[in-house]
Amino acid sequence: MELTNVIENISNDFDNKSKTSTKTISGINTNKCNKAIYTCITGKYDTIIQHEYISSDWDYICFTDNNELLKHKNIGIWQIRMAKKKNFNKTKNARWHKTHPHVLLPEYEESIWVDANVNIKTSKLFDILNDKSKNAVLLLPAHYKRNCIYQECDAVIDSQNDTVSNVNKARKFLIKQGMPSNFGMNETNIIYRKHKNIKVINLMEQWYKCINKYSKRDQLSWTYVLWKNNIDINKITIPNARIDKDNYDIVNHKNKKLCTKKTKITWASFFKNIITVKKENMRIIITVLGIKFKFKNKEHIVRN
Repeated sequence: MELTNVIENISNDFDNKSKTSTKTISGINTNKCNKAIYTCITGKYDTIIQHEYISSDWDYICFTDNNELLKHKNIGIWQIRMAKKKNFNKTKNARWHKTHPHVLLPEYEESIWVDANVNIKTSKLFDILNDKSKNAVLLLPAHYKRNCIYQECDAVIDSQNDTVSNVNKARKFLIKQGMPSNFGMNETNIIYRKHKNIKVINLMEQWYKCINKYSKRDQLSWTYVLWKNNIDINKITIPNARIDKDNYDIVNHKNKKLCTKKTKITWASFFKNIITVKKENMRIIITVLGIKFKFKNKEHIVRN
């Protein structure tokens, strides 16, 4: 389906599918909020997702450089805003938006970053934040599987989500800095911040510098930044979203490549695999699909 058709369907179906109060009309919150949920879509890597659960206490903002999305001021719940061009690498440019709510959202006091492939299905996240955010300026989900940044380095290489060179450069830096193993890990697909807090701003600026200098995989530097600033990871961690299927969906990225290598098949390589020819004593033996033909001379053929 073309992106323009998807956008039209979202707009047409929004009123029927949303779970907001009557204060939300055509995806635009008529109340002035001081809190924003935001994401970033660069290129055509993701499509915009309409969350199944929508809180009328939060504005929803999508930063993008996608021309089709930018034709619209609003798509469903999302305000569409032009992405800043802070890095020529699209992935790292998205990471800049992820780490800079203090620059992007000066009119808001609190923010939640969600990766563009996250669908919030229930009020669970907001219930957790209502309970914990009174005494916290920063909250993230626990990692769904690992608690060690060095294990994460290995996982990134295995999944080919960054180059071996970049990952090893990050690993070498971590070892040189004395980063301990098994420090703990967050998954950074959801980030709650009181983003005007000076400590949060400093943390985000340090994080982006590491992302930009080393690996685009932000989880390879997030744990380091926490450790470097003496932040107890347990105090900022909330339950993981990826494994909580009742309250979240984590969908595949639109342009996620399943195969990175192309195999070129030629007639020469095809026949090479099914036909072999070799000399044995005074005979020529030709094997075709496992059947051997032995040539004693030009006139006589013996088949095994």
